[in-house]
Amino acid sequence: MTSLFYVLFDLLIIGYIIYSWYWQAVVDYPGRYRVSSIIWAVVFVYVSISWNFIDITQAGAPVLLAVFLVMSIMDGVSGLGEKRIVISGYVRRTIKYSDLDQITLINAPLTSNKSYVVMELQSKGHVYYIRFAKGMEDVIATLKKHLGNDVGIKIESL
Repeated sequence: MTSLFYVLFDLLIIGYIIYSWYWQAVVDYPGRYRVSSIIWAVVFVYVSISWNFIDITQAGAPVLLAVFLVMSIMDGVSGLGEKRIVISGYVRRTIKYSDLDQITLINAPLTSNKSYVVMELQSKGHVYYIRFAKGMEDVIATLKKHLGNDVGIKIESL
């Protein structure tokens, strides 16, 4: 019975990976990769195995863990697509531009000659963020290609 659970869960995650892969393919302005998705996945797998939450001797368990790690690697990708914003996360993967309420762009300096832009998205009571390794003007110009006039863009600096 547990082997059937692993197989069904594997198929569910593989379906999500295909869905996620599609949205990654349509990103034309990529954000910075979110490494924390891999770190948390490795911690989850380690805790699950060491505390015996997952029986690694079951037929589908190693495949489940491998597919889960692949999903976590893929979920670190985010960016702007033609029709939607692709965010990194397991629960919600995309946001339609028409669903946005407010965008806040924060210019965050890294070093004396490098900086990155954090984009905070507010949509239907939820807040998401994407980081870009580009300049503020470049991010604004790309956003204006996709946004309507009804979404406000607020600019801040650290």
